[in-house]
Amino acid sequence: MDKLSPSQTLSKKGASAWLSCIKETEQDINKLMQLIAPKLFNAGMTAIETAKQLHSDHQNINLWTSAFSGIGVIVNRITPPHRDAGGWRACYDLLVAAGNYKIAYLDMADLGAKIEYNPGTVVAITGKILRHAVADWEGGERICYAHYMRDNVHQRLQVEQTGWVKEEYFTHWMSKGFLKRQSDA
Repeated sequence: MDKLSPSQTLSKKGASAWLSCIKETEQDINKLMQLIAPKLFNAGMTAIETAKQLHSDHQNINLWTSAFSGIGVIVNRITPPHRDAGGWRACYDLLVAAGNYKIAYLDMADLGAKIEYNPGTVVAITGKILRHAVADWEGGERICYAHYMRDNVHQRLQVEQTGWVKEEYFTHWMSKGFLKRQSDA
C-alpha cells in the first residue's frame, strides 16, 4: 500500500498564494456543508486534521481550510456526463460555479433535470450516484471548483464513512412550532 501523502499540486510554487486567496470562500463552503450534511462535514474536518498531524512538515498543508480532501478546478471545459468515482454513495460533492460567463446548465440526466448553473451557484450533489454534466455555456470564462472527499483517504485515515443525511440531524435548529407541526402530521 502506498504511503498517503498530500497532493503534489499542494507543493507547487504558487500553491500557498492560491490557498490564501480561497481561504474565505472555503470557510463559507465549510459553513454550507455544516448545514447541509453536518456529519459529513465533521468527518471531512477529522480527516483533514488527521492528515495535517501526519504531515505537519509539509509546507502548505496547514493552509488547507476545506473540509473536502480535494478540489478540482475546471476552466473553460465542457464536463461530459459522468459519475464521480472517488467518494462513497452518501457523500456530497460541492460544485461552485465561477467566472464571467452568462448562462450554463448543470444537466442531471438521472433526475431528468437541468438547473441554471450560473456564476455564484453552489450545488451539493451525490456525484457517485447521479450522472452530471455541463455541455456548454454562453459568453465568457467558466470555472468550476469541484469539492470532493475521497473514500480511500477516509479509509486510510480511519475516518468514518458517513451515511445519508437524516432529518433528525437538524431538529436542534428547528422551532418548537415546526417540531409540533411535524409531530401532528
